[in-house]
Amino acid sequence: MRLVQSLKLVAFAIILLFTTASAHQGHDHGDHDNFSESDSLPETDNEWKDPAVHSMPFNGITLKWKEDPKNPRYVIFKLSGRTRGYVSVGFCVVWTGGMENCDIALGWVDASGIAHVHDYFATGNTSPTLDTKQDYELLSGNESNGITSIVFKRLWDTGDDAQDANLEHNQNVHVIYAWHEQDPLSSTDFHKHGDGTRGHTLKAVAIKGHQHGSASTFAGNGGVTLIISSGVIAWHRFKI
Repeated sequence: MRLVQSLKLVAFAIILLFTTASAHQGHDHGDHDNFSESDSLPETDNEWKDPAVHSMPFNGITLKWKEDPKNPRYVIFKLSGRTRGYVSVGFCVVWTGGMENCDIALGWVDASGIAHVHDYFATGNTSPTLDTKQDYELLSGNESNGITSIVFKRLWDTGDDAQDANLEHNQNVHVIYAWHEQDPLSSTDFHKHGDGTRGHTLKAVAIKGHQHGSASTFAGNGGVTLIISSGVIAWHRFKI
C-alpha cells in the first residue's frame, strides 16, 4: 500500500513539473524575452508599410528604418512606442551589456503637440548626456491613441566617431531601447526608464546591411533564441 501511494506521489510530482514548465513557455521570463513581427505596433502610414522598410519590434515599441530616397547618405528612422511619454533607441558599436558607449536618440511629443528629438551619448548606466554635435534631425512626430511616433534622420556615417555609431559599411551594432510614460521636463531632465521598459538585441546586427527575407537563428543567454526573419529582429531585456 505504501509503495502504491509513493508511486502516486511521484507521478503527481512529474505531472505538476511538466505542467509548470509548459505554462512558462511563450510567457514573460523577466530577463529573457523574444518578440516577433506580430508584436509590432499598428502602422497607419502607407509610407512605412513599404517592403523596403526594415523593422525591429518589441513588446510596446517598434523601430523602423529605410534609406533616404532623396539622399542615400542618410537613413530615416521611425520610432514608435505605446506611451504618451518619451521613446528612445541606441546604437552600440562597443557592447558592454548596458548603456555605456551607446549613441542614443530620444524623442517625445510635448503637451503643446510639438515633437522633439535629441542626440545623446551614454558614458555608463546613468542618464545619457547631450552630444556636443547634434546629428539627429527631426522630420515629424505625433501622439495618437496612446502611441508616440517620432520620425528622424541622420547620416549613415556622421563623422562623429567619438559619440555617434558609424552605421555605414555594414557596421554591426547592438541596439538598445527604452521608454517612459512621462515626457521629459527638458532635453537634459527626463525620468529614468523602468525595469520593464528597456532592452537590447541579443546579437549585434547591421542596420545598413540588414537583408529582408533572411532567416538566421542565434543562441542567446540562458538558452533564449534570437530569430532574424523577414526583416524582423527579436529583442532581449536587460537589467541595470
